[in-house]
Parts: sequence; structure tokens; C-alpha cells
Amino acid sequence: MKKIQFKEFQKINIEGFKKINQNILKNKIKWWAHSGTLLGMIRDNKLIPWDDDIDMGMRIYDFRKNFELLKKIGEDANYELFDRKNYFGLDVARFIYKEKFIIQFKDKEYISSPYIDIMLAVKSKNNLFIKRKFWSSMNKLSFIYNSFLIPLPYFGWKFNKLKKIYWYEQLLIHIFRFIFFFLILILPIQNYWLKRKAKNNNNKVSFYYNYDNLGIIYDIKKLVERDFLGEKILISENYLEELNLRFKNWKQLPEEKKQIPHHLFLTPNLDKFRNKYKIYPFIIK
Repeated sequence: MKKIQFKEFQKINIEGFKKINQNILKNKIKWWAHSGTLLGMIRDNKLIPWDDDIDMGMRIYDFRKNFELLKKIGEDANYELFDRKNYFGLDVARFIYKEKFIIQFKDKEYISSPYIDIMLAVKSKNNLFIKRKFWSSMNKLSFIYNSFLIPLPYFGWKFNKLKKIYWYEQLLIHIFRFIFFFLILILPIQNYWLKRKAKNNNNKVSFYYNYDNLGIIYDIKKLVERDFLGEKILISENYLEELNLRFKNWKQLPEEKKQIPHHLFLTPNLDKFRNKYKIYPFIIK
């Protein structure tokens, strides 16, 4: 496994994204930047230096209609496309680079593949609070139930924190599954709902799981073009409103201790843990 600096890891993802973006737009498929990628574009005119993924959104209608084409576009750039509905606990579709790296960031090391998230958006004339809370709760329950299908011996969520999962914790996970076995129905129910939603090409959409309950609605007809990373990138017409809702004081850099990758697995002793880490599509983030 090749060891690289975080800047090189980011550069690989940027180059892959450029190829994918060019082919997606060439085929007249609309996708747009949001979240941390939008923030880096507007505030810094580059990816946030510690951002470890690229955040894009796409209407589920376009995603399902062009799925085979999107897979080929990913393959041509050495990425594999993972469809959200095929993996328990995965809230998004995702292009994952076909090679893993040991990534050095400051004095820490991670194992991961570069990847690009595609948040799936469905028809949404309004985003009622109760509707947002419902889908957000269902996705959290689904993630808890399904993400530990094979409990890992070691698990790292946060920078500089690696937690050993003890036998009794693994046992509790299985007990939780046994008691709440009915939660396994969440994913097929969601997928049935999404399949129906995927037939609707309405221009007003929102990300269906509303992971932050902001209720942002995107109008596909009113996406605007910006130059970013040497590419034409689409963003929401109301991108300032989106940034204000999502990040509050977004013009200010966070304190230094928060300027860290948030999605990569920490591996403090690679010789010991090297073979214990596998990047499954549903736990990479």
C-alpha cells in the first residue's frame, strides 16, 4: 500500500473529479456542489485544505436514469460507483477510487481511498420539519443497525481517536439487532419509496435523508455555473443562503484543532493494524 501526503491524496481526488465532472456535464446530466465543497469554492476558491472528500448532489431521477452511464464514467477515471440502495447504512451514492493509500496528515496516518459523494435529491415542494425529522431518524436507526454487520476489532470515527471494540460491545451490537430485528425493514421500505421517487423529474428537490434537517430546496432549472478547480461547476442559485444555514459563521476559519479530516480512519500503529482495515462502502464515512 503506497504512503502519500494528504495533499497528494486530495490531488488524486481532484484530478479524478475533473474527469468525472467533464463527462457528466458533457452528457447533459446536472449535478451540483454543496456542503464543504461549496464552502471551499466560495470562501477559499479551492478545496478546504483538510477536506477529505468532494460533495456533489444529483436528482435521483437523473441518477437512476443514467446509472449505467455514470458507472462507465467512473470506471474511465479509475473509480467504482456504489449505489446507495445496495448497501446497508449508506445514505449516499459514492464514487470510490480503486486504490487505497496510507495517508499522512500532520503526525497521523490514515488508510482510505479518495472518494466523491453524490447526495441523492428527490421531489420536494416543501420540507416540513416533521418530514425531515422522520427521515433523518430512520436513516440513523438504519445506520446503527446495519453498519456493524461484521463488527470491527478497532474502529476510528474522530481524528486522533481510535477505539477498540471489546467482545462485550460486539455482543451488545448483536443483542441490539436481535431486539430490534424489525429495523432491517427500513432499507427495503426506503428503497421502494426511492424507486417511486426516481420516476419523478420535478425540478424542485431536496436531499431525501436531510442529514442536518436544514430543509434546503434546490431548483434544478436555477443552478448557476462557477469556475472552480479549472472546471465549470454548478451550484445553487441561493448558495449564500445555503452557506448561512449550514455553516453559520462560514466566512471565518474554524479553530485549528478542528481543521482536520473528518471521514478517514485513523491507524496509529500501521504495522499492527494494517490488515484489520477494509474500506467498505457503507463505513468509509
